[in-house]
Amino acid sequence: MKNRELELGQVVISKKGKDKGQYYIVTGFDENTGRLRISNGCKYGFGNPKMKNRFHLQSVNCILPEIRSDVGKSRDQQTRQLDFLISRLLENLSTTRR
Repeated sequence: MKNRELELGQVVISKKGKDKGQYYIVTGFDENTGRLRISNGCKYGFGNPKMKNRFHLQSVNCILPEIRSDVGKSRDQQTRQLDFLISRLLENLSTTRR
């Protein structure tokens, strides 16, 4: 699949780096650097996302609308809920795609 423009809630796979092959979800954009904020719900949670160059990510034909709608809400409880949701969805996705 071509690396098209990525959206909030888009599931992506890392193509470069130590995390090559890992699934993440796009949780934000940094307009200044052109990098994406990506989360996996565990080490890189919603409140502490990993920054990654968009060219080092491959999109998966899956978008989670829950992420897009929850991005602007309160941080504390919402962050824990989103981290749990992200980790479960990515875990299920990675086991079904292997």
